[in-house]
Amino acid sequence: MSVISSIILSLASAAPLAQNAAPGPDFDREVRPILAENCFACHGPDKDAREGKLRLDKRDRVMGISGGDAVVVAGDREASELWYRISTDFGEDKIPPQKHRKVLTAG
Repeated sequence: MSVISSIILSLASAAPLAQNAAPGPDFDREVRPILAENCFACHGPDKDAREGKLRLDKRDRVMGISGGDAVVVAGDREASELWYRISTDFGEDKIPPQKHRKVLTAG
């Protein structure tokens, strides 16, 4: 399983389903660095470099908490747009784009 897949699974399970649910991963410490390495060239804090309106540098944006569509659907990997984009074989939808020469690896 790729690192980004693990992140998506972790984020998807991070929404508390019960009051005693275990906390999910720390976004800033565990998730953001991987997204920064692989995704921020197109979807980071730099508004001049950002493609579209999608930002992956803030957890509330990723999870759809601050309004807008969630790219990670808590508890449903298959419904998560981010999962689709990293796992698809359809060239135009596949992320990260080949032009950035980033390769998501297991680990």
